[in-house]
Amino acid sequence: MDKNDYFKISTYGNRLRDLDNFRNGFIEYLSNKGLFEIDTLDDLIYFSLKFLYPINKNLRNTEKSIENKAGEVLDYFKIKTLKPSSIIKHGASGKMEVITNDEKIKQSYKQRYLEDILRLKTVPKPIYNDLKLKTEEHLKKISFNIQYYSNLEFIKDFRENDRKPSKHEERTQLDFYFRCIDEQQKILSFIHNGDLRDRAIAKSTLYLKFIPSSFILGFHDFPYYSSRTYAEGYFNHNSISKSAHRINDLPDEEMYKMENLYEKDKSKFYNLYFKSNSKLQIFEEIENYLAVLPLSDDRKKIIDELKYLFKNKRWISFYGLALSQIEGIFSEMIKYISSKKAQNKSLFYKVDVLREFYILSTFYFDYFQYYIPNLRNKYSHGILSGEEKKDINSFDLLTDIRFLLKVFTELDSPYINLTNTMSKPNYQITSIDDIVIIFQLINLLKPEHKKELKSKLEVFFQLQLIENNHLLYLLYESKDEINLKILNFSTWFEYIFNYKINIINATYQEIRDFLTVEENLNLLKEESFVWDDGIQKLYFYNQFYCNYKTKLSAVISSNHKQIIEDMFINNKAVLNKISFIHNLITNKPQ
Repeated sequence: MDKNDYFKISTYGNRLRDLDNFRNGFIEYLSNKGLFEIDTLDDLIYFSLKFLYPINKNLRNTEKSIENKAGEVLDYFKIKTLKPSSIIKHGASGKMEVITNDEKIKQSYKQRYLEDILRLKTVPKPIYNDLKLKTEEHLKKISFNIQYYSNLEFIKDFRENDRKPSKHEERTQLDFYFRCIDEQQKILSFIHNGDLRDRAIAKSTLYLKFIPSSFILGFHDFPYYSSRTYAEGYFNHNSISKSAHRINDLPDEEMYKMENLYEKDKSKFYNLYFKSNSKLQIFEEIENYLAVLPLSDDRKKIIDELKYLFKNKRWISFYGLALSQIEGIFSEMIKYISSKKAQNKSLFYKVDVLREFYILSTFYFDYFQYYIPNLRNKYSHGILSGEEKKDINSFDLLTDIRFLLKVFTELDSPYINLTNTMSKPNYQITSIDDIVIIFQLINLLKPEHKKELKSKLEVFFQLQLIENNHLLYLLYESKDEINLKILNFSTWFEYIFNYKINIINATYQEIRDFLTVEENLNLLKEESFVWDDGIQKLYFYNQFYCNYKTKLSAVISSNHKQIIEDMFINNKAVLNKISFIHNLITNKPQ
């Protein structure tokens, strides 16, 4: 094998900070050389050293040779020789414990090479094979669904003649067909674009400095939705759950039993359901939501009418009116998100637009987008099947309305987030950060909502910051912290760039020019994890100064303004520069 085909250790610097890049590059290289075919850790160590130039010169597959070569790698990164050290920390018992590196010193170079250089705790092969087997099973299932939809008459016509859907049923079929196609591509991408290998490596790693992209869904092994336990209905419209949103507060095992009961015997389901969620309790919850949500007066009157119809068991009237209110509540929600494209369209489109603003929409919104419109269309066209006479179907719509009002309070909406904060009982602003978060929400409001909430915000700030002198307390508490954090940040910034630039003395433009150099920007992002909290804190201080005049002008005195100006007079310029750096690191638009 030509030496140019080997992995050259000299390509990387020999500082400890270079070890991360070396390890990641080396593992990626080994992945393409057969890493996932190795059966034991001993074989893995020899296998890796065999490809590492010039360490591999005169390497033999003997214990002594491998030990010496592993030591050479440790020596390159200046971690071969360890001096005894210790730290004192609180143990699990609450008592102080002395932690030493005695055991690490006793380890062989070979073991330390495995743990500190390769950072592996096990061979990736069995993990990789297990993930691959499961992924292929997921691919098989989604391909089966695609075949099912491909055989439907409308989908055949769509594929052959580009026919557009004209009915709700056809639109549903097309959506689920595309959903399955998209999922198939995600699975194939996971298999063939390296993410499967990355996940196997991550699960084999002794410890992780950064969370790899393959962990994007937290503890899930697979970054696509069909791998989840309850995902079947998301890829087959015939299996959409009609009860999951009613019982989502139950433990998984109990939820599964209740879902089955709902499908088999809805009457028994509601007999059991109302034992822990009485009808009176549900109406009380609805009343609580009505008190805090920005619903129109007409909508509140209609919900009062629903209560009357329900109490008097006028099920047909309740059923028809409640069906229309489901769409009405979606219409109300759309007013408070940053989208206008579905305001005058059908329920199907309104639900679709709201999906990105509700974190659990993937689990629960298919019922409202694909199932409820069928019921609504039949009822509005006078197609009565007798189902609308049954109390259990009115129970469905009652719990649907309760659920949607709860969704309304949880929307990812500046208006809802802000009003939720202001209406929390016993809420108290505790830091400048809290104030800035509220400022940011105000900045995101639509103009009409800023006007609507103006007086409420003034009362809120008056109570939270002025009447109790809390703003003065927060300012005095922050004064020394700002100066100390700026000093610490500037010291760190100079150090990582080897004193080539000083953030306090450099101009804003000089900082911009310096960080347009790709090498400098990459180094900043690599090292920024050390100072994440500090940069964020200084960014928030700058945001407070930039916004306080417009957001607090109605409640603060000239004395407050003078204190704030005195606090920031010497720090405005450097805080602007640090905010620019914060935005670079977090990829915020400048």
